[in-house]
Amino acid sequence: MGIRFQKSIKIMKGVKLNISKSGVSVTVGKKGASVNLGGKGTYLNLGLPGTGLSYRQKITGSIGSLIKKKFGGAKDQEGQDVIEEYAAEHEAYCNIHKYTDNVMTLSKLSASLDDSLINGDKKAVEEKIGEFNGALELPYEIGVNYSLDGNKLYADLDLPEIEDLQEDYPSLKADGTVSVKKKSKATLKEEYAQVVVSIGIFLAANYFNISPAIKTIVLSAFTQKKNKAGEEVDTYIYSVQFLRGAFEKIDLSKIDDVHHFITQFDCRMNMSESFTFKAISPFEMPESDDLGDIFTKGNALVEEAIKNLEAMGFDAKELAKVKEKLEGLDLASAKEYMKEAMKLLSE
Repeated sequence: MGIRFQKSIKIMKGVKLNISKSGVSVTVGKKGASVNLGGKGTYLNLGLPGTGLSYRQKITGSIGSLIKKKFGGAKDQEGQDVIEEYAAEHEAYCNIHKYTDNVMTLSKLSASLDDSLINGDKKAVEEKIGEFNGALELPYEIGVNYSLDGNKLYADLDLPEIEDLQEDYPSLKADGTVSVKKKSKATLKEEYAQVVVSIGIFLAANYFNISPAIKTIVLSAFTQKKNKAGEEVDTYIYSVQFLRGAFEKIDLSKIDDVHHFITQFDCRMNMSESFTFKAISPFEMPESDDLGDIFTKGNALVEEAIKNLEAMGFDAKELAKVKEKLEGLDLASAKEYMKEAMKLLSE
């Protein structure tokens, strides 16, 4: 992609799901089989009725592996509880848009927002979006590039990959015991199509609630696909212009068909009946002549490269020495900065 944005942030895969900007905790399911989504994390809560036994653990891996490890031999009602627990957790995972605040009108937002946000001050709004993105942790990794132009917010969404989805699911056998099965490729494609659009709706709703001055959100979502040369390139799969007025009238928890929902707006998406996305050209945004945009983008990529290298075991003090040299470069990706940093460290 070209340099289009003033702000860029990656939202890392985590173990908690902040489904509301107010930070409230929501429990999905019922007693004995529920998932708690809140500020302290996403917890799997399972109980075996009549035994006094219970199990609570942060969800950091495949729910299928947790089920197999703890309740693979559960029977009858116990097994049914496991099935219902999975259904509740899976619903939240695939339909994140249902678990956020509806978009509020100016009269409702004005009591809780600063004047700078109400009036749409560019710096204040972009900083608030950055704070929201920085505090957000999802069950999948995404990236968001964004820029405010008047009352229109442009956002590019770097989507998770289909490989990031939960592949396992519990099934109740004829004898009442629970087994763990693998989803078919067709099922994973359908779930992926649901997840990636649900994320877009979720982000748009939260961004609208950051400032009532945002009247339109141009959200373009892309993923990484291999070209004919075998190289991974950013490929846009949907681009939509969300209107605030329409969102203010919608109960997000009632949206089941997310694809039908976004096509009610000015939308570019080419998806087959088998949920295969074809590449599209996203809506363009105004070009910026502000050189500060380039430096902000570059610094964000440098920071990402440094963090990645630290995670790989490179010495933090040595990385600090090469950081200044990296910031003087104009490279297109964090990977390129990482390569350059490794060259500098080897000198």
